[in-house]
Amino acid sequence: MSEDISRSLSEPARPLRHSAFGIASFVISLMAGIGESLLLVLSGILYASAGGDLDSRSSMLVGLGCLIIGGILLGFIGAALGIVGLVEKERKRVFAILGLIFNAVIVIGVLAVIVVGRTQ
Repeated sequence: MSEDISRSLSEPARPLRHSAFGIASFVISLMAGIGESLLLVLSGILYASAGGDLDSRSSMLVGLGCLIIGGILLGFIGAALGIVGLVEKERKRVFAILGLIFNAVIVIGVLAVIVVGRTQ
């Protein structure tokens, strides 16, 4: 028993590595954030260029809506990876926390923009 204690005291502590799930969550948050921002700007440009009179059945708008929903789903996946990264033992949690926060902001923000846009 005392041998284990002396061995643990003599060995240097290994530095913790970053969580792979946390890094994946953070990267997804960056991709989803940039993508959703571009898609929302593009939808605003289309709305302004049409003078506010858009055909909701146009293939361009349907595709744009599908991409926005896909970005929201990507945000949910990134948030789930962030949660997994938080519960990993003996790993740094910085990227997991950042990924979880950024993905949550993206999902909530895009959903808020959609709700505000639908009410006007």
